[in-house]
Amino acid sequence: MRPSLLMKSKSGLRAAFLLLGLCQSLHASAATVPLEELAQKSQWQALLHVRHGQPQVNDAGFLLTAGHFSLEGELKATTELLQRDKSALCRFPGRAQWLAQQGVDIDIAALDACPEVAEFRHYVPIEKVDLVFASESITTPASMLGHTFLRLSGKDTDGLWQEHAISFYTDSDTLNFPKLLFDSLVVGKRGFFALTPYTPIARRYLSEEQRSLWHFSVRFSPEQRELFRLHLLELKHAKLTYFFQDYNCATLLHFVLSLGDRPLPETPGWMTPKDVVRQLSMAGMIGSATVEMPSRTMTRQLASSASVDEVAKRLSSGQILSWQPRAGDPDAFLQASFASTYNQYLHEKGLLDKETFQANDRHLSTLLARFPGQDLASSDALNPLRSPQESQVVLMATRQGSATGMDVTLRPASHTLDDDNRSYANESALELLTATVHLPLQHDKARLERFTLYGMKSLLPRDALTGGWSGRFSVRYDRLPVAGLATPHHAIVDGAAGLAWRATRDIDLYALAGLGLASRPGSTYLYPEVEGGLVLRAIFDSKLRLGLGAVHNTAHNGRTTLTQSLAFSKYLTPGITLRVAVERLRQDARQQTRASLGVAALY
Repeated sequence: MRPSLLMKSKSGLRAAFLLLGLCQSLHASAATVPLEELAQKSQWQALLHVRHGQPQVNDAGFLLTAGHFSLEGELKATTELLQRDKSALCRFPGRAQWLAQQGVDIDIAALDACPEVAEFRHYVPIEKVDLVFASESITTPASMLGHTFLRLSGKDTDGLWQEHAISFYTDSDTLNFPKLLFDSLVVGKRGFFALTPYTPIARRYLSEEQRSLWHFSVRFSPEQRELFRLHLLELKHAKLTYFFQDYNCATLLHFVLSLGDRPLPETPGWMTPKDVVRQLSMAGMIGSATVEMPSRTMTRQLASSASVDEVAKRLSSGQILSWQPRAGDPDAFLQASFASTYNQYLHEKGLLDKETFQANDRHLSTLLARFPGQDLASSDALNPLRSPQESQVVLMATRQGSATGMDVTLRPASHTLDDDNRSYANESALELLTATVHLPLQHDKARLERFTLYGMKSLLPRDALTGGWSGRFSVRYDRLPVAGLATPHHAIVDGAAGLAWRATRDIDLYALAGLGLASRPGSTYLYPEVEGGLVLRAIFDSKLRLGLGAVHNTAHNGRTTLTQSLAFSKYLTPGITLRVAVERLRQDARQQTRASLGVAALY
């Protein structure tokens, strides 16, 4: 959920201001509006980064009333400071600007004398603001929910077009994922708020990480853009603490983008990067939407739309310079577009040297120039605005033998293979802090059946041009499957890798093999496992999933349990899914069947 670059720009700000703190305040008492009324305005709360009545930044350098905070108290303290000390204008330029707009007697002309304000205005033009969403990468913990940042663009005072990125993130370069989650959720991690040149950021997402970038232009008036600019400067000196569930890239941008005259609506619970895009749309603040697709995605899409075998072979063998589209071929434009995209992909993967890539690119650009007026239409299917909500509560009535009960599952930021994944690049699943409680209908007590700290599964269909591996990984507290036995819970870390194939547009097949480590007091052991399955995206907004598997040594007994599963989902509305599931386990002569029926509510 964050870019890990921190670069210097050419500006007197040195193009990158690294901020660890969080937002500031921006309102005060007004001459014509009662203090208590002014303090409740949404813009004032956005300037203070206040959510549910609580400040998300508790840095004493940012909040004048840190330790005894109140909206009205901070407003009064800010007003008194700005009226008493003109140098405070440079510390709180955004607050000063907003207070003056509310009728408070503050001389904002003095802002022109603030060095940082002058430098920011000169080197970082803001004629246009875009909210940028970088698509998910569930194999990377920091990017598993995607990432949002801002692109600021315009002509500087020298008449040169400039583009910069504004992003908030934390350091997540560690293999100790449990510690990363604990620090991010409980302790809090140092937050970085950075201004960097846009091009290197975009290149890293598109070329190195092969992630799509969706751009949503923000409807800000010139006055709102100036308030926005001054507030960004206020963040420069604040100490920001990053919390994955409370104060992340999405939360910070929610406050910053709420400085317009249409505050963004709130999201209950965990705020994700996609939530900010939805909020911006709900507030009517999106002017237009465009997308930059990575070369791998474009190669796959174009290869499925036209006959490209000859072009691909010529590129791979270094003979593309002699290739010409056949006259009258209806696929000529798509073939030339594919050649250009695949040339880019091969170069990014190190399979074409720079000189060959550039020679190919010149030739293919000449060919594409023969098709004036033709352009590739981007599919709206992967638009984050079309994605289902990422939090859900699942209620499933269960029956196993004569025992009946209810499973209640809470997924605060997750999606599963049974969900509608048509807005993702491929079938995938993400489980983060997911808990399932079983409620027996007999006299037994409720119990925690499963807790997943982190789990992911990605079924990327393999193709001949770009390859593609599938896999899964999880860290959880769970039972292991043993037919006919109530096995104790274990702490489990397991993973698997394999391949997936797209048999038809609506059918995926997959096979995975892996290893797990299970531990409980007095027993720690390894167990191998294999699984295969089919995912059918059926008609009438439904999905069928079939699975077969084998797990060896799950009870540390040297025996193998065979598993069979069937799951059917019917998407009744964008927020309600009907689910049916049957699972059968078999070990030697023992077997058991568990059936469940229920609904998932997304929010």
